[in-house]
Amino acid sequence: MTRLVLIGSLGLALACNQETTLTQTEAEIEVSPQLMDLGDVPVGDVVEFPLQVDHLRGAAVDIRSVTVTNIEGDFFSFDGLADGVLVLEKSGTMDIRFLYMPTDEGYHRAQVSMTHTGKDSPAIVDVRARGIVPSVSLWPLGLDFGPVDAGTTSTQQVTLSNDSDVDVIITEAAISNNKFNADDLFPVVIGGGDVYDFAVTFSPVDDQAVVGSMVLRMGDVELPEVSLRGNDCDNGDPEAYDQDDDGFTSCGGDCDDTEDTVKPGVVESFNYLDDDCDGTVDEGTIGYDDDADGFCEGPDCSDGTTPGDCNDGMAAVNPDAVEDYANGIDDDCDGVVDAGTTDTDFDGYAPSGGDCDDNDPTSYPGAPELADGVDNDCDGTEDEGTIYYDDDGDLYCEGPTCTDGSTPGDCDDDTADLYPADGLADGVVTNPGASEIADFRDNDCDITVDEGTDNYDDDGDGFTEVGGDCNDSDPTVNPALGGC
Repeated sequence: MTRLVLIGSLGLALACNQETTLTQTEAEIEVSPQLMDLGDVPVGDVVEFPLQVDHLRGAAVDIRSVTVTNIEGDFFSFDGLADGVLVLEKSGTMDIRFLYMPTDEGYHRAQVSMTHTGKDSPAIVDVRARGIVPSVSLWPLGLDFGPVDAGTTSTQQVTLSNDSDVDVIITEAAISNNKFNADDLFPVVIGGGDVYDFAVTFSPVDDQAVVGSMVLRMGDVELPEVSLRGNDCDNGDPEAYDQDDDGFTSCGGDCDDTEDTVKPGVVESFNYLDDDCDGTVDEGTIGYDDDADGFCEGPDCSDGTTPGDCNDGMAAVNPDAVEDYANGIDDDCDGVVDAGTTDTDFDGYAPSGGDCDDNDPTSYPGAPELADGVDNDCDGTEDEGTIYYDDDGDLYCEGPTCTDGSTPGDCDDDTADLYPADGLADGVVTNPGASEIADFRDNDCDITVDEGTDNYDDDGDGFTEVGGDCNDSDPTVNPALGGC
């Protein structure tokens, strides 16, 4: 017993004399990656990127501050810590997110510093990126919707081509006039090398001229301005206002720009339309009372008069007239010429009544002139008022042939008032040999209106000189691209 006690006492003594040391493992975290390279980012884009923080060992770690120091540029940022501190539990992982928002092109660099309660505080991470201005093409830089009826909508497109390798994000289409609208849902992402068509609509509430502009934005970066115009014939591109391609715009006298057979200078047809846009329907045809005697030649009259006239060039000849039995004319249109006279072609006129060809029923005094090389109305002139005759005296008829020795090809042969009695032109000339002037008409008859003048977009950039282009021979100089 004693021995055992001694040994126990000795062991106890030794144990009491031995120094005891307790060691606590130091907390440690890891932030990755050590270098964050975002590569190329289009100017105007916003890129959110994370840094991953992993707990490696020890107690939970408090991340007490996160700072971003921009070294080149000023485009990296951190929104701040919620409640002033982040707690990373043992064996935990978290992402801390940062933003890169370049507004200038170039290489940009920053340093992220995280102060924490673990080992090796603060943790340092380098971040870098390059802001680039993507190569994009926008076309056209001007939209002219032409004439659009109130209460209706017309749509045109602006095409953006992304000529770079990175995605382009169009965040907004800013339009200055609410009669125009971009129907796309923004933001619009356009991949590298892709093409996107933006739809733009015009919805007028009346027929008044409307102008505006549209600017596509990539964040804070604005693309060239696109001019918008509608119902503005006087200042717009004539091509937009000659929709039927007949050589006349709506502000140049065309009274129906949806029908190419209706325009100033054409020969009127019996169709209940004002073909020549002079404000009168069907004059010179069988449907109109040209001699104002209350009768047209019929069988229907578009002017409200009565059918049945047998000569609408002579007011004294009509179904209500009193027959003169000595004049060689069927005055009352009953089909019988005066007794004792000969009306060989039964056109209501005997030679004694003025018929210049009693073997041709289309030739008699007052007959409508036809394009047939014949003097139908017996006035000594063939084909006047038809496409075979040079009615305005500019040495061109409409054609396809001319029986008066002039040249075919006139597109407006009804401007005789511009040619005075002396035969010298003192006004607008319209024929294939004429020079184009800014009058919203096709002076040279090439089916293009006002080319080479201030009214026309000669360089195809969407702007005319009247619309603000100061150099209409260079598509890179206009109000949208600068220089004007």
